[in-house]
Amino acid sequence: MEKILLGLLGFVPLIVNAQKSDTTYYRLAITTEKLATSESDLVKAVAYYTQAISMCKENSAELHFSYANRGQLKIQLGDRQSGIADLVKSISIKVVTSKIYWSKDIEYFTNEMNAISYYQIGLAESELGMGQESCIAFSRSGELGYAGAYEAIRKYCK
Repeated sequence: MEKILLGLLGFVPLIVNAQKSDTTYYRLAITTEKLATSESDLVKAVAYYTQAISMCKENSAELHFSYANRGQLKIQLGDRQSGIADLVKSISIKVVTSKIYWSKDIEYFTNEMNAISYYQIGLAESELGMGQESCIAFSRSGELGYAGAYEAIRKYCK
């Protein structure tokens, strides 16, 4: 039987006798991100998402969310171009399977994440001086139901 220990020793999740899989790394990334107290913890979360991505099945929810979460972290860490690329990649994934999400929830969570991803793309593009592109991303975010997008449009798109 697999054992996973999520230790709080320096807020670094520890794996003991666990088979390393996409869901293991995905969960480690989420835990590390949520418990992060420093930039180095966020860098570790990015590394865990990268491991998950390398192991995820094509068109899986885990792949979609790993790219989206890693992209948001990269932007937070100042790597806007790479973060935008990850968010665009996550949006392009047509999720059809998941190991950890119920099938009825996949479409809801995917659409919600896409709305947030477009919003994050808009913010990053705005910071990079890409005015028109950022406005398009904010608009798409709003179309997908993210209410904060319309405030961003009023603020950044004149």
